[in-house]
Amino acid sequence: MKKLILSVFVVLLIFSEVDAQRRNGLIRRRVDNSGSILLSVGPSFAFTDTQVSPFMFWDQGNISLGFRYEFPGTWRIKGDIGFCRFSGDDGNYFRNYDFTSTMYQFTTKAEYSYVFGRRYARAKPNTLYGFIGTGIVYAKSNLHINENYNALYSYKPSVVAPVIPYGAGYQYDFNNGFFIGAEINFEYLFTDYLDGFKPPSPNSSSNDVFEGLSLTLGYRIW
Repeated sequence: MKKLILSVFVVLLIFSEVDAQRRNGLIRRRVDNSGSILLSVGPSFAFTDTQVSPFMFWDQGNISLGFRYEFPGTWRIKGDIGFCRFSGDDGNYFRNYDFTSTMYQFTTKAEYSYVFGRRYARAKPNTLYGFIGTGIVYAKSNLHINENYNALYSYKPSVVAPVIPYGAGYQYDFNNGFFIGAEINFEYLFTDYLDGFKPPSPNSSSNDVFEGLSLTLGYRIW
């Protein structure tokens, strides 16, 4: 059952000195709408229950497919569906806890961007942008737990929760409609069950966090 639910992102970043650079011809405004499809892959880390058990997981696969709509000017909207799988253990011999989690996401985000630089007599297609948004994440975990510790923890092998993605990125456009880019992203999850379990309070006082770096290949379809 591999149905993705990922990426709603909305609003952020980069506002000072833009008008001055536009007047100098280093930053240009978009004058028409456009739409693009994007494929993103990259490594990610998950941080869960850091006070009592500092899990940090390198994921085994992180991929997303998205669509971006660009308005005239500096605002863009992007929606994504994504999938990743990661695993970890807490290194506690007596607790002896380990897991593998599969995560699906649907998110949308708003991006604030500007294009800058020159290439010969024309504007060079470098784009910097920041974003913030919202979305839904579904995580399903396979857990292995020492039975002696079952009474101390709350378990949810699967969970659906809101997520807030935010971050920044860079994009370079080629003349043939293709572009490449890199993006650093952070995700605040409204759940403490990304790994399937929650230690008792006050040992676990915050929700889980997910972050990573994505490399993007895209194509402007109009």
